[in-house]
Amino acid sequence: MRALAAAWITTLLIYAVTALALQLTYEPPRPVSSAEPAATQMPAPEPQPAAQEPVTNDNFMPTEASEGSEPAASADAGAEPVAIPEPETASAPDVGDTTPAAPVVVADGTTAEPATEDTATVPPPASVQMAQIDPFLQEEGPYGPLPLTRNGRQPWLVYASSNTAPSDKPLVAVVITGMGLNATLTARAINDLPSQITLAFSPYGQRLTAQANAARSAGHETLMMVPMEPQEYPLHDPGPQTLLATDPAETNLDKLYYVLGRFQGYVGVINEMGSKFTASAEALAPVMSDLQKRGLMFVDSRSSRYSVAARSAMEHGVPHAANSRFIDDELTPEAIDMQLGLLERTAQRTGVAVGVAHPFPVSVERIRIWAQGLSARGVALAPITQVANRQIIR
Repeated sequence: MRALAAAWITTLLIYAVTALALQLTYEPPRPVSSAEPAATQMPAPEPQPAAQEPVTNDNFMPTEASEGSEPAASADAGAEPVAIPEPETASAPDVGDTTPAAPVVVADGTTAEPATEDTATVPPPASVQMAQIDPFLQEEGPYGPLPLTRNGRQPWLVYASSNTAPSDKPLVAVVITGMGLNATLTARAINDLPSQITLAFSPYGQRLTAQANAARSAGHETLMMVPMEPQEYPLHDPGPQTLLATDPAETNLDKLYYVLGRFQGYVGVINEMGSKFTASAEALAPVMSDLQKRGLMFVDSRSSRYSVAARSAMEHGVPHAANSRFIDDELTPEAIDMQLGLLERTAQRTGVAVGVAHPFPVSVERIRIWAQGLSARGVALAPITQVANRQIIR
């Protein structure tokens, strides 16, 4: 028993000595002062970003399938044409690639809608000078400011790009439609495409002022898309502001003013769909008269072979151009390359050609690559205003 008691006493003494030693050497943590160097402070964990929904193309308006349009020839051979080649049309396929691109930026010194995405600067090329929005070239409209010619100054010339092509070369103008409906695809087109390419914005897009200003700050001329009635309306419906061939002129002009008031600084308009409306000289007349007063250009997308829009524009003194070829009805690199090659040959043969495409990733990439070697092949890429009134219109 004595031996056992001695063992317990010895164990208790060891524990007591150990506890005393720990108490003597332990120093409780003290609060870190804000005056201490940052290196002594434990950084707070970074918050994890919330998961973002993928960007989709649900807002893209379908392109109307044209009635009676003839397929483009596989080669541009034969006699010199006396009219613009008929463009091919088809329904626009869905976008399969929505890889994020550089964000849209607002040009300095301009009024823009609030941005919800991060922004990065898109510097314009040094040779491009885009005029600031001139409030003198506007009048108050029912839905926003409307462009107007004053003292002989016309918006289509005031807001034209200074980055023009050499006048001694055949000219190709390319218009990208459907801008503003998808922020990612819009930014990619603005940032990746040459500044001579014209960008046409849908009136149904969001943050149009910011996106259009970004396009202009990067040197692009801009157009406004005007929804017009197709043959199979409302099965094919360009949206609530569609100009209808059977509506009174006052109704169509009211819809036009809504579209024109969405943002400012564009050089003109291009029709969205419209195979029925653009085939009616009577329906077009009040629209063209209004565009002439406002000093705007009209680009006929030629959604139908029966379109008389370019002729109506010419008869009303409106600067005009007409689509020669749809570039990306078939969304494969090979098909787009072929259409670009045919567009280039049209320009070489007739002096001027106009192509229309969408901001699909494959379209933007193939057009970007094609444009890099265009000058070496003796053809110049031009903004849409430079080809105004240079095509033969029947």
